[in-house]
Amino acid sequence: MKIKTVFSRLLQPLTIATRNMTHTSSTGSKNFLFRQLFDNTSCTYTYLLGDADNKECILIDPVVEHAKRDFQLVKDLNLNLIYAEDQENLQDRLSTVENALDSLRQNLSILEKQEYLEDKLATVVNALGGLKNNVTLLEDQENLEDRVSTVENALDKDQENLEDRVSTVENALDSLRYNLSVLDNQENLEDRVSTVEIALDSLR
Repeated sequence: MKIKTVFSRLLQPLTIATRNMTHTSSTGSKNFLFRQLFDNTSCTYTYLLGDADNKECILIDPVVEHAKRDFQLVKDLNLNLIYAEDQENLQDRLSTVENALDSLRQNLSILEKQEYLEDKLATVVNALGGLKNNVTLLEDQENLEDRVSTVENALDKDQENLEDRVSTVENALDSLRYNLSVLDNQENLEDRVSTVEIALDSLR
């Protein structure tokens, strides 16, 4: 972003300050220099952009035949030429830089979206983890209910068996009582027979 801003600000005086000999730059320098040099043969301009504070300057669209004139101007202004470039080449480079910046912005946007998606994915994974825990709890509860049901069924069967056994015991007791009653009646009968026999013996 800084590279694009610097170049765009350096090129800005070409359109808005062609008549000024000294221009205040929007980059912060109060001694920003601008010169335009005309070539009668090609009817083109060579532009000199310089900063009187750091003594650096650049030439845009220099003409080879006027190289001596251009360097003399740089010397007269007490500047240090750091760069000279054809405007078309410079524009191509600026275009390349802008394309690279656009690509960088797109990549950053993709990275931001990727981070956003990763956050969303992490949230979904956490939610799935919680869901798995809940499912596990439900499965444990179902297993527990199955075990309780099994125990209840076993108790029901044991109770039925116990009731059957109790019924069998009761029947056995009833049979025993009946047999005892029969024995009691038999003993009473024997006693009566014995009494009768004794009475008969006395009559004889």
